[in-house]
Amino acid sequence: MHAPECQGHIAAAYAEAIGLLSSAACRPGTADDPDVHRLLATLQLQLRLPASEAATRVLELDAGDGVLRWLLGQHEQIVPLFGQRRIIDDLFCNPEVDPAGIPVLIRALELTAGKHFPEDHTRDYVAALRQLEGSLAQVGEDGAHAESAFPVPMEAKVETNAPQEAIDKWGFIVAMFCTASHRELAQETVRSCAEFGLPYTLHQVDHIHVTLSPKASKDPSTTKPNFIHTVLERWDVPVLYLDCDLIVMDEPSHLREAKEQGADFAVCNHFADRCSAIFTPLENMTAPQDAPEDKHRLFVYTGQIPWYMPDQLFTNGAISWWNNTAGARALLRRWHQELVFFSTAVCHPCTPSLASAQGNAGVLTVAEDQVLDWLFNNRQAACIGQELKNVKPYWLPQGYARQPMCIYVAPIINHPGYPTGGNPGDRIRIPVAAHRGLPKLHMHSATRKDLKTMREHYGLCDEIIWSVVDIKARALGTYQPGVGFEASGPPLDIGFWPPYMHEWGDWPRPTQVKRPGDEQPDATALDSNPPEQ
Repeated sequence: MHAPECQGHIAAAYAEAIGLLSSAACRPGTADDPDVHRLLATLQLQLRLPASEAATRVLELDAGDGVLRWLLGQHEQIVPLFGQRRIIDDLFCNPEVDPAGIPVLIRALELTAGKHFPEDHTRDYVAALRQLEGSLAQVGEDGAHAESAFPVPMEAKVETNAPQEAIDKWGFIVAMFCTASHRELAQETVRSCAEFGLPYTLHQVDHIHVTLSPKASKDPSTTKPNFIHTVLERWDVPVLYLDCDLIVMDEPSHLREAKEQGADFAVCNHFADRCSAIFTPLENMTAPQDAPEDKHRLFVYTGQIPWYMPDQLFTNGAISWWNNTAGARALLRRWHQELVFFSTAVCHPCTPSLASAQGNAGVLTVAEDQVLDWLFNNRQAACIGQELKNVKPYWLPQGYARQPMCIYVAPIINHPGYPTGGNPGDRIRIPVAAHRGLPKLHMHSATRKDLKTMREHYGLCDEIIWSVVDIKARALGTYQPGVGFEASGPPLDIGFWPPYMHEWGDWPRPTQVKRPGDEQPDATALDSNPPEQ
């Protein structure tokens, strides 16, 4: 683990190393050295730079056991520098920024079949990626594609509680939709809305779109943007969209500020958060026989989303606020059209093994929130047109889509369950691949987040990165099987909150005064008129 004060210099050092290795990769005498290309590709992948050329050279020059050890995070050259970093997982994300990323990912998947993903899972991923590659090759040279109809009429059973006085008080209506199988879960979200007097409308549909769940339908009427637009048109007031498994824990007061500032939409943006530390339950990191008895109490730091670039979007799709503006409607329309395009471009049926592993039968396709990221981050591109160039966002604090791994964030709207698809073998989405010069994100403004921001923005001391955290005792310490947790100092003067919160109970309930980490993430870096891409 790099010391906190050194983190800010890591990216600059990597960039210098990439320059040296790029020169060596072209120089006689080292151009055919697989170790040079291996280091270059690893660094490029860490910095989210296109890495297909260097990775392809590794596969060409070192086609034996060495390339397998590299792909699986076991290579003796890479492990001392980067730890047991599975390059195959990095290559899965590389197509997002690398137009040539799909072929090298397919080659890597075929080489590691049965060693990282099960063989039948690998066949699914390869088939889906080939389908996407073929579809993207058919897109016109200008990057444009046929537009789909919008809005699309949708049928639903509607439950609404939205008295005019509540709409006048809050200035928006909460919108949720679900299938019959999730109705009971949605009622918990409804209950939490009612506790704060939030006006809401819940739509029960026969199916949702495949970009929301692999166990779904390609029916375009149930894309998320089409649903939001339907509610926006029906009520003619701003809409706060919530997934049906969220719990409102506190008043969503920042939304008034979003409207006052003239924002078109508001979301939580991981790239705009100064701190994105991730904590994992200790029982998930230890053998079952050694795990603590009290679940979801002891946590360990396992990293953070490393990049700060508030002009780019990396959203959590569980919550979004949409103003009653032309800009919001334009973004919803284009988002819907891109979802229809991508879900047509890749929609590969899962084999029974992969479907069973995910608890879902269905298809492999893209995720709706990642398509919104791609669209917003390319809003200046010529093929997107003029209508999104001046769309104004508002970045909500992390507490508005508080994830279970963020134990240091007081929930305003809580997501009690852990997200699916983030672990090896759990991938249920295909990357939104770069094509026609439009990557999913642009790294030109990226800086690496310092670990010291955990202290500056949330009061977390540096020692937390190598300690066990007892969130109930608010203490740092160590844990030994058979002995238990032993605190190494007095309680910390900060709050922690457990993942599966539906009510405050005995946990500290913050007030609506300003709290550490509760400020609006920085959106001032957004240029209202950046150069066209």
